Amino acid sequence: MKNISRKDFIRKACATGACLCGAGCMGFANDIFGVERQDTAATPDKEAMPRQWLSVLLGNIDGIEDEEEKRKLLKGCAKAHYDHLKLTELLAPYRNNPDAFVQYLESGWGWKVSHDKATRTILADENKDHCVCPVAARLPQKAPAALCYCSEGFAEAMFSFVLGCPVSASVVSSILRGNERCVYRIVY
Repeated sequence: MKNISRKDFIRKACATGACLCGAGCMGFANDIFGVERQDTAATPDKEAMPRQWLSVLLGNIDGIEDEEEKRKLLKGCAKAHYDHLKLTELLAPYRNNPDAFVQYLESGWGWKVSHDKATRTILADENKDHCVCPVAARLPQKAPAALCYCSEGFAEAMFSFVLGCPVSASVVSSILRGNERCVYRIVY
């Protein structure tokens, strides 16, 4: 498989509307990137084409040889989910109050969280027996494990906002990788 640059990948994803931000679907791709959108014949199931497109895209993501480039690309996709959930507003009461946020994650989301302030490390276990990723749930086949990089980006965005400083998140275990639970390590 030909190695594609991140810039070209994003350009093509936007032109087809795959980034889900709407720019490509609404014709803004030409204004942003100088790429014309190709209209396709209407289908009775409006969800079928985007679901199939996303399935093919994620199926091919493993063909990107540079693991860090793949990680960077998918981590960047987390912003769409973070913004869609309006997490900045939701998390505002927990800004600079990680203890209250941990309490919220445990009581509201059912997570199990341990926070070691001495090592500035948080282990966050989603405590679910299934993948909660909304993208993975919509795919007609099993999602690739690389999709977990998006979850890393989501965790980084959440905890960076709450802690008020940049964090690094990594997946310790994940259901898509064959583990029983999804667990993240957050270091700040």
